[in-house]
Amino acid sequence: MKDSIIVGLLQNTAILLALCYVYEFWWNRNNVPKNILNKILTGIIIGLIGIIVMLTPWILVPGLVFDTRSVVLSVAGLFFGKLPIAVAMLLTGLVRLSKGGDGVWMGVAVIITSGSIGMLWHKFRPLKHSKNYLAELVAMGFVVHIVMLACALLLPVATRFETLKTITVPTLIIYPIATLLLGTLMFRQFQNWQNRRAADKLLESERRFSELLKNTFLYSAIVDMEGKIVFCNRSLLEVSEYTFEELTEKNLFDIFVPLESQEQLGLLFSKALSGDESALNFEADFLTKSGKILLVSFNCTLLKDEDGKISGVAGIGENITKRRQTEAELLKSKIKAEESDKLKSIFLANMSHEIRTPMNSIMGFSGLLGEEDLTEESRNQYIDIIKSSSNRLLQLINDIIDLSKLEAKQLAVNLSECNLSVLLLNSVESFRKSELLLKKPEIKLRLNLPEEIDKVRFLSDGVRVQQVLDNLLTNAIKYTKKGRIDVGCEIDGSKENELIKIYVKDTGIGISPEMQEIVFERFRQVEEGRYHEGAGLGLSISKGIVELLGGKIWFTSEINKGSTFYFAIPYIISNKNTETVPKSCIYLPDIKGKKVLIAEDDYNSFRFLELFLSKQDAVLSHAENGKILLSMIEASLPDLILLDINMPVMNGFEVLGEMKRRGLNTKVIAQTAYAMPDEKERCLSSGCNGYISKPIKKEELFRVINDVLSA
Repeated sequence: MKDSIIVGLLQNTAILLALCYVYEFWWNRNNVPKNILNKILTGIIIGLIGIIVMLTPWILVPGLVFDTRSVVLSVAGLFFGKLPIAVAMLLTGLVRLSKGGDGVWMGVAVIITSGSIGMLWHKFRPLKHSKNYLAELVAMGFVVHIVMLACALLLPVATRFETLKTITVPTLIIYPIATLLLGTLMFRQFQNWQNRRAADKLLESERRFSELLKNTFLYSAIVDMEGKIVFCNRSLLEVSEYTFEELTEKNLFDIFVPLESQEQLGLLFSKALSGDESALNFEADFLTKSGKILLVSFNCTLLKDEDGKISGVAGIGENITKRRQTEAELLKSKIKAEESDKLKSIFLANMSHEIRTPMNSIMGFSGLLGEEDLTEESRNQYIDIIKSSSNRLLQLINDIIDLSKLEAKQLAVNLSECNLSVLLLNSVESFRKSELLLKKPEIKLRLNLPEEIDKVRFLSDGVRVQQVLDNLLTNAIKYTKKGRIDVGCEIDGSKENELIKIYVKDTGIGISPEMQEIVFERFRQVEEGRYHEGAGLGLSISKGIVELLGGKIWFTSEINKGSTFYFAIPYIISNKNTETVPKSCIYLPDIKGKKVLIAEDDYNSFRFLELFLSKQDAVLSHAENGKILLSMIEASLPDLILLDINMPVMNGFEVLGEMKRRGLNTKVIAQTAYAMPDEKERCLSSGCNGYISKPIKKEELFRVINDVLSA
């Protein structure tokens, strides 16, 4: 009997190996998730294995049949899950019921408890999360078969004790061992399956990664421990201008890294190979075959062999040259905007000061002129201050207008023959008498002229040339405390179309190297942290004028030793002896008894002109707007009209058009506060005989009247 039990157990154990093959070749072969039909079919196969072991049992006594169904069902529940084991339990249970016998209920109970314990173990104590799967299998084997012994209580009372006495020892020795062996085999199969799946995934991942590296627009390369290239993708080959054959087994640093960066990149590579992850991400210059240098951002990873040892480095790079250039340009624009904002604040503060200061003097001393006890000497002094302040304010306005014209490319130059000697002498003499120089008696102003200067006549805009010279002299005096200021020129009269070079040399504070690049920019001053009279427009305007005349302007300077500003303009030598009229000579207009109509909407401007002309015994009349003017000239045509262009009701151009339509012909001089470059031409082409811009000077007014009336 005992021999039959052992033989039956061995037979059953051998049959259990079939379950391993089902798990290996059926359950794990296909990696896709199992559907319900697949799970049911698997349960049927497990059930058939259970039925087979039931058909090779050992019989203890008639009606008491034992086999290894408990091992099959518990291990199947542990590895296959709920639905397959439920189907297997159902099939084996039905077969056991059909066989009947005294142990039928014990057999059915063993089927149910064994499969259930396997399923519960699968859910709450899965082997794949266990640190010691052998202990788990032994523990489950003992639990299953202790419960199986407990199921013997369902046997008839007469055979219960004898059965337990017979099966307890074999059950607690052979069955847990069988459970351990079968479970170990299947767990190893599970591990092998996982390893295969991981290997397949790794191979697929490597394939996709290789394809990605080959086809990505990013640059990718793999180097070994010595820095030799073992792989590079198409993008890297295209940008580097090399072929794969030219790069294979070549040292990465010798080919792609500029000489000056090789030591630094070599140290970074060594740190990366030592495991320093901070060295795996960096930006570096990338040298192409043609010598072009790109800026590339690299992200690298260490490659390791099966033993975990570092075997090389894989890197992906992105060309960030344009991005960095854009960022640099944005930063430059940001700095420039901030600087512009700062300059705007400085400019507004300077402009406020430059406008309010002369206005304060004009308004203040104008009020003092009305005092009754004012002496003649004080009156003359106040008038001089008002004139000086007015000129200063006018100069500021003229500078702003000139700058606007230059920026709009609308500044006109009037080329005529100029006497260089007179031009330089007039500037120097006017500054010697100026308040600006009289305040600094320790400065000596000298004019250095070559002997042949009196014979030099050249074609240019003398007014603009003198404007540039005056700006340079103003700056020289402003930034010089004591010493000497020299004005001179260098000429070469041997050839035509040469450059004449004029210079202003001072012994002032000089210009620091960092400020030398911006002195010709508008609103900039050498010492921007300190106040200096002026709005910082002179040099910018001077540069624009000189370039408009076809010349150039530059300077040399040394801090605390002084500066020398030069400007050179083209000229054509002339042999004519041009007679010049002295500036002090003023021709009084011959308007005695002539009817002069002043068309001016601003009463103060009318009174200003009336004071000049009333002393010349002219018959004066006043029109406040264009409509009144037309009525007056239709009633009585005057000899001369001083026509303000910007009047209400009808402006000056509308009046001129209406006069032409009505056939009203008389001499007209346009007077306007506009200073745009085409204003004079527009007035003359509209029918005016002369033109004068505000603010009006007496000498200029008389000259224009003489020219118009004598024409």
